[in-house]
Amino acid sequence: MKKYLLITSLLTMLSLASCGGNTSSVAPSSKDTESSVIASVVEESSEDEESSEEESSSSLINYAVTVKKPDATPALNTKVVWCTATNCFRPVAVDETGKATFASSEETLYVHLSNLPENFAFNPNAYVETKDAPETTITLSEVEALNDNTISKTGVYSISVEDATTAINLTLGLADGTYNVESWVDYTAASVSLDLDPKATFGNAIDDNSGSGNNFSLDAEVKTGQDNVLSISANQKATFFIAVTAK
Repeated sequence: MKKYLLITSLLTMLSLASCGGNTSSVAPSSKDTESSVIASVVEESSEDEESSEEESSSSLINYAVTVKKPDATPALNTKVVWCTATNCFRPVAVDETGKATFASSEETLYVHLSNLPENFAFNPNAYVETKDAPETTITLSEVEALNDNTISKTGVYSISVEDATTAINLTLGLADGTYNVESWVDYTAASVSLDLDPKATFGNAIDDNSGSGNNFSLDAEVKTGQDNVLSISANQKATFFIAVTAK
């Protein structure tokens, strides 16, 4: 008889619930309610994290730099360094094709190289990547040899200054014409702590860094029969590159 009463009571409760009656007797326990809320919070939190990760991933810019030698072969073992105006990120080694990649939310990055192949150089002040132009190919320049401190052809040369009081004098043994002479000193990556302040003079042409304070650039007019001497100095002992190009 008790079984029938129990079944009747359950049917009555279900009937009241379906008719909008008082359902307090079948409300979930506090434990069930707590579990339900926790599940809801966890689910929302998970969705927020996924949304945040997607947003973070979508805001990253995929930068790429390919480094090659003049013969177009990959410059293996070279490392690429991406820098902001105030700091540099960890170097990234190029792969077998000479390419290195880096993902960042920064919209402007300055590109520098380290661990270059022996007797090769690049202009560290020339390469900037942006979100609109995130890929760059850098072709290294082979460093030319100096014979008796004479520059006999256009190209890139390695220059060593012994101290701040002694200038190095180079003869431009080139065909008559106007040439641009530019220093390649990396102030934002490898040489950030150096205050080289390189200067150059050629006849009446002088670049004393009064404008930039970083690298010199001057035009040298070479003429047969005149003293075609390029004088270079720096604030301290240092080795850097100069590029000589015909105008």
